[in-house]
Amino acid sequence: MRKILIGPINLHDGVVQLERHEGSNVARLRVVTHTIWTDYRDCDAMFNVFKQALARKQPFMVIWDARSLAFPRVKAEQVGQVRQFVDSSAEAFDTYVQAHIILISNPIVRAFARIILHFFEPPQPYLITKHDAAADDFAHRCCTKPRSFRKASYDLSHDFHYPGL
Repeated sequence: MRKILIGPINLHDGVVQLERHEGSNVARLRVVTHTIWTDYRDCDAMFNVFKQALARKQPFMVIWDARSLAFPRVKAEQVGQVRQFVDSSAEAFDTYVQAHIILISNPIVRAFARIILHFFEPPQPYLITKHDAAADDFAHRCCTKPRSFRKASYDLSHDFHYPGL
């Protein structure tokens, strides 16, 4: 059983919400999408929920559910939005986000997710899987004692380039 804490907020082709599962002391911010970063309004809506979750100043994990995604379509504008959000929220994000769970069925999209993780280098533990059971098991094991992943300092002067954009 789960309780919705924020949302659900409908995206163009998905939903985002913060939820708490029975028996878990860490909320789960669930992003369900069939497309990735194809509309600035979807990014804005998603980031608004992220900001609300961060404003609670409580630990949570992020579940990226893109199992129905056939192939990622990424626009440079949305990569810029993501980079701007990451830069402006990195310290809070690393303070409260406990883990990332990425649910992806398509093996090509799983490879794309690994590339994204390489660029963003999250300090939190993460799992890429195609199964709910593996995601739930990881969620219960990884965050039994919430902690901060905040770094001593943040260098935001880097350039971010996505190949082909």
